[in-house]
Amino acid sequence: MQNTFSGGSSRGRGNGPYQGNRGGIGGGGMRGGRGRGGPRYFNGPQRSSSPVNREYDLFEDKDTPSPPPSYSDRNRRDGNRNQVNSYRGRNDDRNGYSIRGNNTNNHQRSFSPTGSYSRPQQSMVCRQPSPQGRRSPPPSRYPPQRSENLVNNRRGRSPSPPRVNNYSNERAPQQQQQQQSSSRNQNDQVAERLMRRIEENEQDVRALEEQLSRARRRLEESYHELQQHRRSTEQPVMSCQTIEINSIQCIEEKNPNYIHNEDLNREDQEEEEDMQNLTNQLKKTTFAPIQSTYSSDKLTEVAEKLKPAVITAKNRVSILTNYWDINVQSKTVYRYDVDVNVVFNTNDTEKTVSLTEGSKTASSRVEHHQLCLAALRAGLEAYSAFRQQAATVYDCVTQLYTSEELEMEGSGSITIEVSPQQLHSMVQHRFSEMSNIRITISPNQSLPSFDPSDYSKENQRDLSENNKIVSNFLNMLTNESAQRNGLTVFGSGRLFDMEKQGEKIGSGQEKRMGIDKGIKFIEGGVSPPKNNNNKKSSNDKNTLPALLLDAKCGIFFSRQSLLTTLTEKFGNLNLDWREIDAQAKSPSHRIRNAKWVEIQQYSKGLRFERTYSTKRTFTISGISEQPIKDITFSGVDGQKVRVLDYLKDIIGNEVGGYNGNLPAVEVRKYDPVNHKTSNMYFAMESIVITENQRVPISKQTEPPRPIKPQDRWGRINQLIGELNLEQGGKRNEIMRMFGVSLSETPKKVIGVKRDAPKVIFANEKHVDIGPQRHDWKSFDCRAILPAKTKAVIVSYPKRDERIAIQAKDALVRKCQQNGLQIDKWHMIDIERFVGTPHKKIIDLFDYVAREQSFGPNPLILFLDWEKSKSHDSLKLAERRSKVVSQQITMEKARMLIKQSMTCANVVKKMNIKLGGLNYRVDPESFAQSKWLGKEPILIISYDVAHPGRVNKNEAVVVPSVVGFAFNGGFHPEAFVGDYHFQYPKMEQVDSNILTARIKWMLQSFIEYRKCWPTKILVIRDGVSEGQYEMVLRDELEALKEGCREFGNLNKKPDWCPPFGLVIATKRHSTRLFKEKNGGVENCQPGTVVDRDIVRPVIGDAFIVSAHAIQGTARPVCYSILKNEIGLKDMDEFESIMLGLTFHHQITDSPISLPEPVYQADEWAKRGNNMWKAFDINYDIPKVKGEVGKPNHADFEKMTENLAIWRTSLSGKRVNA
Repeated sequence: MQNTFSGGSSRGRGNGPYQGNRGGIGGGGMRGGRGRGGPRYFNGPQRSSSPVNREYDLFEDKDTPSPPPSYSDRNRRDGNRNQVNSYRGRNDDRNGYSIRGNNTNNHQRSFSPTGSYSRPQQSMVCRQPSPQGRRSPPPSRYPPQRSENLVNNRRGRSPSPPRVNNYSNERAPQQQQQQQSSSRNQNDQVAERLMRRIEENEQDVRALEEQLSRARRRLEESYHELQQHRRSTEQPVMSCQTIEINSIQCIEEKNPNYIHNEDLNREDQEEEEDMQNLTNQLKKTTFAPIQSTYSSDKLTEVAEKLKPAVITAKNRVSILTNYWDINVQSKTVYRYDVDVNVVFNTNDTEKTVSLTEGSKTASSRVEHHQLCLAALRAGLEAYSAFRQQAATVYDCVTQLYTSEELEMEGSGSITIEVSPQQLHSMVQHRFSEMSNIRITISPNQSLPSFDPSDYSKENQRDLSENNKIVSNFLNMLTNESAQRNGLTVFGSGRLFDMEKQGEKIGSGQEKRMGIDKGIKFIEGGVSPPKNNNNKKSSNDKNTLPALLLDAKCGIFFSRQSLLTTLTEKFGNLNLDWREIDAQAKSPSHRIRNAKWVEIQQYSKGLRFERTYSTKRTFTISGISEQPIKDITFSGVDGQKVRVLDYLKDIIGNEVGGYNGNLPAVEVRKYDPVNHKTSNMYFAMESIVITENQRVPISKQTEPPRPIKPQDRWGRINQLIGELNLEQGGKRNEIMRMFGVSLSETPKKVIGVKRDAPKVIFANEKHVDIGPQRHDWKSFDCRAILPAKTKAVIVSYPKRDERIAIQAKDALVRKCQQNGLQIDKWHMIDIERFVGTPHKKIIDLFDYVAREQSFGPNPLILFLDWEKSKSHDSLKLAERRSKVVSQQITMEKARMLIKQSMTCANVVKKMNIKLGGLNYRVDPESFAQSKWLGKEPILIISYDVAHPGRVNKNEAVVVPSVVGFAFNGGFHPEAFVGDYHFQYPKMEQVDSNILTARIKWMLQSFIEYRKCWPTKILVIRDGVSEGQYEMVLRDELEALKEGCREFGNLNKKPDWCPPFGLVIATKRHSTRLFKEKNGGVENCQPGTVVDRDIVRPVIGDAFIVSAHAIQGTARPVCYSILKNEIGLKDMDEFESIMLGLTFHHQITDSPISLPEPVYQADEWAKRGNNMWKAFDINYDIPKVKGEVGKPNHADFEKMTENLAIWRTSLSGKRVNA
């Protein structure tokens, strides 16, 4: 069988669908020769040379059509580079770049309009601006050696020959020594003069660079004016002529002695000539012609705010929020750096352990924070560091804020020794071996003091210039009183009372109610009050800080033995050790015993302490592959010792007190010196899970229950008291001493109730949209584009044949009613195939794929019970065979007969999976000019799903999954997508992935639309405000680079349409309520707030688009970061976003997020589930790790295995 992942020829272009410049990209060719399944944009030498396992043949792309070569990806020299344009400016044809320039070998520097420059080996003019917009530090012209020969070598001359001694042999040895000494002194003097001249010349070169930098900035300002002129006249900017810079004359005029000293010796004069040549070359330095572009000059500058939606008497709504205005008086706050170390004195040696360095786990961070807080309070109280009464705010790590200045010692810092007896008894017990705690406090070097009423730096349009000092201070200040009263802070703004007993919910978990708070600068405020010193504030009068407060429900692990927790979760823990041992000894060394895998996954990452010693905590790496009774380790004398015998000696318990058939808990330790990993073993009965550990969503047995609006509002008002902020914080002495207070009541704002868009089915049938819930009835509506297929195959267990037949009959009737054209329905008993459940599914899909009578586009309806958990295997088989499938649980199949709405939803999903479209959406009139189908606009969304905690000392075998969605289907309003694997826990999406994926999306868009997009709107999910700069600087530029590359490959050089960039997220604390009869309720769908509680410099809007069936509605926050596509006002923008929430196609109501954002998240989940299914049934391909580190998963090869972008499934919404 042909191997999908084999490489191409060593020198040829390869036979893959996407070819590079000098060979296809992929499998193992030395020049990038590629196989069919090689990576799309990574060079061949990057691939592993190890033979591929036979299991990968399961994913052979036999029917993959080859796209036109013009849509190929450029071959890249380094597959792991993070910046798209890191090679830009290099004359390297292997990277697909072509740079104009003559072949003179000089030292000319080539500048781009955005500030980056290179030092090439030939004179050149860079054709494109640097995407980073940042300037790297100039390289030193000369190394620091002080050797004459080295100086000559730098000029390209040969070293000076040794001088001939002209003195006769008859001279006295003393005279010869004096002469040699004098000669050496002269040479040293010459060398020193030469090096001084070199240093002076280097300073002159730096001055030249500064002159050129200023000229570049002037050019940027002119370019910005041209851009503004273009936008005002709506005419394209013509390319500027090449500009010659002669500003170097300024330096000569200011320095008349500029390298013109006549007293220089011959070497110095030659050095002067070299510098003069460089000067002449710098005079001729040219700027590249400016290409017409729609982007802002500054990559990290956000778009100007749009005009808010128009409020009328008809659409006006009054909204109650969870915002409290913060009033800040002008006052000096002092900022200090804190370092806390635990000191251990043993054997006359002192050892210190820092508590302020980053901890790996949340529970250990909380433990360190509590110790740091207790030590600092005790230290400051004993030291009497203030002249008068003062308030302090401490982040429990490295930052301390005080209302009065500390009295410093002569060294400029304070060192405080705190004895263990001054601390809490629990701390003394945990750190009983410590001698004391040493605290060092020193003024912050960058900002030793500031005025919290001056928040002019908090809201800059250029995000790189923002300073969050005031926000962080106010956030910590509003935490301080609650933290002193016993609440535990998680992260920066989530507080829980961990001293009270939580509500047990089973599986070793408990529920706790807490606080979710934050600080946000909003518009609509007034100038802050001034104190008696009459200090002025530089704030914008329309900017005001506000406190957000919301109720939070958290799930935590209970403090109890690990055995108790696992028993609550899984019941009987007995394992089939014979099966596990056989699997461990197999060639793949993979254990696939279901219960063992479940226990391993649930235990991994938990932090625990030993019942016989609480002085140290550990993190579980996994469980053993054999029972604990069989595990031994090497003792001090080298003899084998059983773990159970060791526990008997240490604890004093009998061995019979432990279950020897249970697995042991493993803790792996990595030795960075010897590059070795060793294991420590513990019995489940002898370890206790520590407190303060939140349960990841993937491990939660019972998700938090939704809180009704009235209950949430009551809880929010209760939280004000727990934070000691009631009545504006009048009783909060700490806030009073810092001059900060709150409004006594929450903020009320005016919102807009938008009209729902129109939903249109076949024959232009408009359905009525309910005004209260924005839902509709589509029972008698036909699909606007019904799908066609020759065959639908219904697979079922033999024992449930009757249910399957009844469900099939109900679906047949509904499909006919909706207009789906299905030639024939086939019933297949899954039991006709033999083997494991996974193998049966694989064989079923292989049979359907081979059977020609089923046609090219069959659909498999797979019926089984929910407890079988066959969905992941089903989707793995779908990708392997390229046959679309849909799972229907037997529980739902029973409902199809009686519940017509359920049957209708199943048929709608069938139509989408087969390539149909159920309805189209017609938005409000504001959005008509930019709506899908009105003009060729490409809408892209992507999101990243991260795995749990990753131990860098272990093999990394789980990815972060990037989900993509875009309107690149057969219809302008049809959204499709895919997923891509990347190295885990990367905050940003890899630039290479974005560049390659947008080219794929453009190709699909053009293939179906028969035209190129005129605008691209990117809706990004999953990033916080602190990551906006990264998205603008790196991710957006990677997408633009992909457009330029795509244009270059298709005879449209440097093509890049205007972009819009929007962040859409529900990960915020804002809540909107509607007051009614003395209480509150959810706002109706279509409610929008785009003023008062939004940021002053970013175009924000909170939109409630869906009716909350349970709990409190959470609005989606939209932030416009780039607006090159010409959005006119917020009415237009909000109408587009609201229209996209109506495009789910499966239910008769809108969803809370725009459809592409929702799909991107679902594609990321699908990729995660596919990876897990592959991992259970096959071996993950590996690539070689760093020295001493284990091999990690080959994320690119796994993308080729499981993604659909190069298969016949591309262009279909198979994850509906």
